[in-house]
Amino acid sequence: MPTMQIPKKLRPFLKPKRIKCAVGGRGSGKSMSFADLCLMDAMTKGIKTACFREFQNSIDDSVHALLKSEIERLNLQGFEVQNNQILLNDEPVFKMRGLAKNPEGIKSMHGFQRFWVEEAQTISFNSLKALTPTLREEGSELWFSANPRSSVDAFSQRFLKPFEKQLRRDGYYEDEMHLIVVINMADNP
Repeated sequence: MPTMQIPKKLRPFLKPKRIKCAVGGRGSGKSMSFADLCLMDAMTKGIKTACFREFQNSIDDSVHALLKSEIERLNLQGFEVQNNQILLNDEPVFKMRGLAKNPEGIKSMHGFQRFWVEEAQTISFNSLKALTPTLREEGSELWFSANPRSSVDAFSQRFLKPFEKQLRRDGYYEDEMHLIVVINMADNP
């Protein structure tokens, strides 16, 4: 039976933090690790995850296919993959949504304990501003997976620039609220 394999650099994501960011290039294991951790948390803790991208014209642009693939690869039981959401034991545990067309629309997303923003380097200031206060559940977390492009985008300005010195020196930054990890292909066995 296949097993979940989380790169060593992302294992700190198992502990609670309000904001978790994995930043790096393609092939680093960010997206697959996030998918596996979210699936595991749905099964073991009942955590519901809203999955976002700034630009999502269809479900094909979301992490829906990745989650479906991992459910199949890991032979996970109890999941039902529907066209626009994924259920676990008949309860919605994953929903996908684009942010660009209506960032204020996320304010109606109740009952989620986690927001996962894929391709977070493209998130707009308005979307980021709407996301943060919307997720209010106790112990809730905001997860961001990003391939950095520009130091002036909203994601970099909020989550990378303030901690740039530590990120360059150590490859990670951590405080009471944040866990930010730089991970690349060489870190993914």
